[in-house]
Amino acid sequence: RMGLREHQLSVNETGIFASVGMVDNVFFRVLSYPPLAGAPDAVIREAGSAVLTEAGALRLFGISRPLGEVFTIDGQHDFRVGAIVANNPANSHLGVNIFLNNSNLEQVWGIGTVLTAGGSDSLYHYVKLAPGIDAAAALQNATSLLQQGGFPVDRMELILQPLREIHFTTDLQNELPLVDDMLGTAKSQRPKSDLLVFSAVGVMTLLIASLNFMNMQTVQFAKKAREVAMRRVSGSSTSMVTLQLLCESILMALLALLLVLPLYELFMPYFSTMVGAAVGSESIFAPARLSVLVLLAIVLGALTGLHPALMAARMPTVAGLRGELLKGRSSTRFRAALVISQFTFSIPLNVGSFVVRDYL
Repeated sequence: RMGLREHQLSVNETGIFASVGMVDNVFFRVLSYPPLAGAPDAVIREAGSAVLTEAGALRLFGISRPLGEVFTIDGQHDFRVGAIVANNPANSHLGVNIFLNNSNLEQVWGIGTVLTAGGSDSLYHYVKLAPGIDAAAALQNATSLLQQGGFPVDRMELILQPLREIHFTTDLQNELPLVDDMLGTAKSQRPKSDLLVFSAVGVMTLLIASLNFMNMQTVQFAKKAREVAMRRVSGSSTSMVTLQLLCESILMALLALLLVLPLYELFMPYFSTMVGAAVGSESIFAPARLSVLVLLAIVLGALTGLHPALMAARMPTVAGLRGELLKGRSSTRFRAALVISQFTFSIPLNVGSFVVRDYL
């Protein structure tokens, strides 16, 4: 459980207003907050101790590891810092930076029945289901139990929401705050349809770029027609020539990836502002995701360069010596198909962009 309210926090004569989370003993076992100093799982069990994120520590005390320091809530209740944990990730739904044990809740809130009142929605609840437990069945059992205890289930609905779904739901009562008051980052929810729109735009843009790259590779390999023909005359096999041209295509794709990463870093703040969601560099520069990007570049480089490479490697030697790779009906039709495909994807993409712009 977590009770969340804003309080005045003061150190000596300096004070700020911030959200304070009153949590159960097992809070740091259920939700992952990497410890930076102290033992948060042990500290949160102590009524007079507090666990702070690094951002909360810096904001309150001006230092990142203020273990043993004391702050006051609402000028009445003193708490000693016992542990420091990592900040809330940019994609987290939580914006809480000060954690206390909820045994302090009734005293700090000034309400004596918060933890025992039936039908209260003052607390947020995180439920970790055991392996193999069906969520719908668990919800039905919980509803039946509340009904037996007199909870007005006919007037108030109990909802069990997957943690990942909290990013896409905005219509439940008493939703969590949308801003991390220490980091200043927005925790805005977005409908799932936005993900589909952004994904569709990304895929269409990638297809247009791939088709354009394939067309450019065809022209580029045509310029090497005489070179390829000379290699064939010198004894190189079709497979060796194809492999060489494929490697060139893959290297071009990897070079494009290398050049685009600094651009990503430069323009991502503007993109985050445009879509209203914090997207940090760690979202793409993590080793696992960077490896996926490298693999994607290799696959796209191979796929887009395969047909032009085969065309160049299999052309008649005499035609290659004359530089006539792009002559003939098959070559003309292929390039025309590439251009038509580019327009097929780019027209709806541009029309959709204008519609969205006018709608917003």
